[in-house]
Amino acid sequence: MRELSSKEIECVNGGGVVTDAIWSAVYAVVDFPSRSAGKFIGDKIGGAIGSIVAAPINWIYSLFNK
Repeated sequence: MRELSSKEIECVNGGGVVTDAIWSAVYAVVDFPSRSAGKFIGDKIGGAIGSIVAAPINWIYSLFNK
């Protein structure tokens, strides 16, 4: 069995133009919502962790600044 040349591979893949266009469209449709959801969830988790860390620090700070 011989290896295919790049020209033969392009013929099999359709030059890659159609599949590249399809994958670009799929990526655009999936990427934005997943990034938005990830940012939203990350902001919520980060805010919760920040609140947990800040609470004792704020309490200690309030003891010395009355």
